[in-house]
Amino acid sequence: MKFKRPFQSGDIKVDPVHKTALLLLSDTPFRNKEETIVHELVHVVLWPLDMAAMDLVEAVGPDGSPAREFARSAVFRALEPVAEQLAAALLRAQGHRGVPVWTVLEQEATERADGSFSVVDPPSDLG
Repeated sequence: MKFKRPFQSGDIKVDPVHKTALLLLSDTPFRNKEETIVHELVHVVLWPLDMAAMDLVEAVGPDGSPAREFARSAVFRALEPVAEQLAAALLRAQGHRGVPVWTVLEQEATERADGSFSVVDPPSDLG
């Protein structure tokens, strides 16, 4: 699957009525499948908090308004690091030695800035 954001390795779609979820994985992940799956499962655990935050975002203003976009961005900036840290802690507890996501993103930003970045198949150890 291709996501709008190039730095997105996965996504989870939750159906709270049927208590099911669909896990989506990127065609071009920046982290391995195990890290992505655990990260997205942490989002399932945090789902009630995520929904409460998004309900507040919707109350801020109409869709597309600067206030609502600011609130949505603030929620995303707060939620993603928590999911990332919890996923990393769970994986470390099982002996997994992953690279922090910000290291991968900084390396990609540097490569994009100097023109050496190209999308290639992930190394075989990335899932």
